[in-house]
Amino acid sequence: MATIISTNVLKQEADDHLRDIRKRKGVDVSNGQQSNNVEDLNRALNILSDQLYKKPTHFLLELIQNADDNTFESDIPTISLTLDIATDNYLRIDCNEVGFNKANVEALCRIGFSTKKDKERTKGYIGEKGIGFKSIFKVADTVHISSKGYAFKFDRRSMLGMIAPIIEAFPPEHLKIGQTQTFLEIKGNAEYKDIHIELEKLQPQILIFLRKIRKLVIYTPRMGKRQFDIRRLNQDADFDGEETAILTSRCSRDNKPTEHRYIIVRRIETTLEKDDRRENITETETVLAFPIDEEMRPVLHDQHTYAYLPIDDYGFNYLIQGDFLLIANRESVDSSRWNDSVLTGVLRTFVRRAVPRFNEIHGSSPSLRYMWPLFLMDNGGTDKFWSKLKRWIFSRLAKRDVLECRHNMDLSRPDSLFYIPSEFRFKGEPLVEDEKITPYHLSFAYDPEISQILPQLTRMGVKVMSFLDFYTELRALIARRGISFLKGKSNQWHSKVAGLFYREGSVSQLQHIPLIPLHDGRWVTTSQGNVFLEEDTSRTAVPGGLDINLVDAEACQDANRKDFFRWLCIEKCDQAAVCQLIMQRYNAFRGLSLTHSIQDLIYLFQTPRAVYKKSLEGFQLLPATPLNGFRYAKRFYIEHPGKSSILTKYARDPASNISLLHPDYLNAVRTLGKESEFLDWACSRLKISTHPRLIDNSQNLTPEFKFLKNNAAIDLLLLLRDHWDMYYDHLNLKLTTAVSEMLVDCTDGLARRLDETALPLEKLKLEGPDLSFIAIPEHNDVRWLRFLHFGVLTNPSAAFYLRQLKALTSRPDSSTASKLSVQAAYAGLESSIGSFPREAQVEFTRHPLVFIEGLKRWVFLRDCVWGGPHLASAYHLSTEFPQYKKLFRDLLKLGNVTLDHVIQELDCVTSSTSFSRLEELLL
Repeated sequence: MATIISTNVLKQEADDHLRDIRKRKGVDVSNGQQSNNVEDLNRALNILSDQLYKKPTHFLLELIQNADDNTFESDIPTISLTLDIATDNYLRIDCNEVGFNKANVEALCRIGFSTKKDKERTKGYIGEKGIGFKSIFKVADTVHISSKGYAFKFDRRSMLGMIAPIIEAFPPEHLKIGQTQTFLEIKGNAEYKDIHIELEKLQPQILIFLRKIRKLVIYTPRMGKRQFDIRRLNQDADFDGEETAILTSRCSRDNKPTEHRYIIVRRIETTLEKDDRRENITETETVLAFPIDEEMRPVLHDQHTYAYLPIDDYGFNYLIQGDFLLIANRESVDSSRWNDSVLTGVLRTFVRRAVPRFNEIHGSSPSLRYMWPLFLMDNGGTDKFWSKLKRWIFSRLAKRDVLECRHNMDLSRPDSLFYIPSEFRFKGEPLVEDEKITPYHLSFAYDPEISQILPQLTRMGVKVMSFLDFYTELRALIARRGISFLKGKSNQWHSKVAGLFYREGSVSQLQHIPLIPLHDGRWVTTSQGNVFLEEDTSRTAVPGGLDINLVDAEACQDANRKDFFRWLCIEKCDQAAVCQLIMQRYNAFRGLSLTHSIQDLIYLFQTPRAVYKKSLEGFQLLPATPLNGFRYAKRFYIEHPGKSSILTKYARDPASNISLLHPDYLNAVRTLGKESEFLDWACSRLKISTHPRLIDNSQNLTPEFKFLKNNAAIDLLLLLRDHWDMYYDHLNLKLTTAVSEMLVDCTDGLARRLDETALPLEKLKLEGPDLSFIAIPEHNDVRWLRFLHFGVLTNPSAAFYLRQLKALTSRPDSSTASKLSVQAAYAGLESSIGSFPREAQVEFTRHPLVFIEGLKRWVFLRDCVWGGPHLASAYHLSTEFPQYKKLFRDLLKLGNVTLDHVIQELDCVTSSTSFSRLEELLL
């Protein structure tokens, strides 16, 4: 009886309270006329409800938070959401809290009214039950509430129906004693479907940041019952002894529990910016929750950020809870200095609390100590506010000792560490490392998930070792420890290092690291000259005095190292290599013994051209006495075996510039029995000549030619005659002119230019007895006929007879010429001039080649005519040489008397000129 009376009292007090609320809101007026303020407020409420959230189902989260605000006496604070498991479209929310008090109801009937005590307010947790609750009217016009003595409803369709409670019993078929219940009459199918979908998507993570509720039960027609429980462990002995949370999910379909463990990290932030919405708040708690699996590894998938309720997914792999100020729809963070300070608190929680805690975990490998960077993987999201946090975290971690190095498991700053990829490791260890380097190498314990972790490490400042970094460390290590470090490494180690260098390095880098082992135990750099791979050099003895360094034979057996040596352009020490060394020592030549020079020459001679194809023109040799001093091989001459020539005749004269090889060279060749082969090789490869060079490579006359021209003209002529085919291609204009102009002895004992002579042949002597004949041996040798090229007359030609005529005119007493000798010359000229008389015409113009017998004198052709009246001023050749009409008239184009001749003659008339002469001229 007492219980019934108590219940009735509570009911009466509750109803009175509700009536008082309605009265204060001014909705129950006797005349039914509402004030303008009430009507305006009613319209504002409708606008607020419709625009409060983008998603109409957001009210579900608000109801859960409102429930979490309440007081519980149960050990397991629970909230249940049941969606129409019968036939009506409804949603019922049940909560085992102690029940509403007046303040709770007042908050529901207000907008932005908080029920929190001042003590709670200073910690930053503010529940705004009034605003959030109004979102319920996006899906329901009527909402029933039952809690302790209160039973009422809100009806949006009535005046101020969202804040003015209507006293009405809770639907009896849904009433549960001892529960605070909310019953929504869902507007329609669209709203029902939205709620259905949202309930099925609701995840248990929401329990992590609720302060009181430990169990969430959801009933939907399609999935049946789903139950989420949270078990908080402030000191998790099975993990690291600090706070964790275990979320358990059960579904009525299989009833198999699924557990999810979260590492919970908390921190109180006291450095806060002021904001009117957080008046008197001096501290706030930021909480991070990191999901891990049963092996204590990070579970990577999108997680929500929270302001006690989920805000949205911004690409984090861990949950973030902070007292962020939200815009009215609670679906995004407000832009404010307060929120920036809370975000800074999240940063410090991650960097100062979470990461140090992870690094203290040394469980089974791989542990969170090495896996925690996975939480930093970015799953997307471009919101500027949250992207700022991501940047901050990486920037702050770069400067803190948060990553393990290889030195005693010490923690180091990421920006001081190198990650060593597998290519720079050997048998599980770095290729290069000692006690001075290990603090700068990232621990290999991060390797199991390195493909995913490395991008996060590099954003913290970890550098991935490049070949240049490896090279730098290797060089420094060798500088510290010397060659003994290299000698202590296995062939396999050297093989891998060699492979790295020829794939990624540069030859210039090897100038500073001695990675080339020699057979004598030395280790040298690429700056060491004449390094070769050890190999048979042929049966020919290598010349003495060559600096040859051979690479260690064992090193050459390894494929990588052999490729490395070849990449360094270290070649096989074969004949070609020896030849190259021989040629090198004649660059910047400082002298050499005759013995070594002979050895060099013989080695080059015995090396097939197919083996060594490079030029030998830089090779130098010693001359025979009396000359001395090395000179280029191409300046030497060589004679055919057993023959003496013009070379021997003049070689001892220094002025001849003819240098013969020192006889010891030829003696060495003679010992081989290959004199003929050597001569051909010397001419071909060394550019030594068997005959005097008359022009040089610049097409200028050589000293040898000038010497022979001035001192041995007949020998020079014989040289040209006997080797015409060899010299003919070199007879340029300069050489041809010089030979033509050289002085030679003639048969009359006088010296004349070669191009002024004729061969001393009998028929030429008969036809041109007045010509100059060159004094030569074997004058009948047909090879002399080639000297026509130099202007020597070799047969009776127009040029021959023209020169004979000029010779006649050149007699000391021209009157001694006989008409017969002149006629013979004219006859020869007429018969040989052919159809090209131009040369003869020119000569008759330049020289007086017409002989006037009666006067015994030579005259120019221009002073002559062929026929016509007799003139005193012109010579008539038709009467002088009538038999040579063809020569003078047809070939030399001599004309008859013209008017000009007559006028010229008249000019010479005097008083003594006879009348008959005048008549002859005029008529």
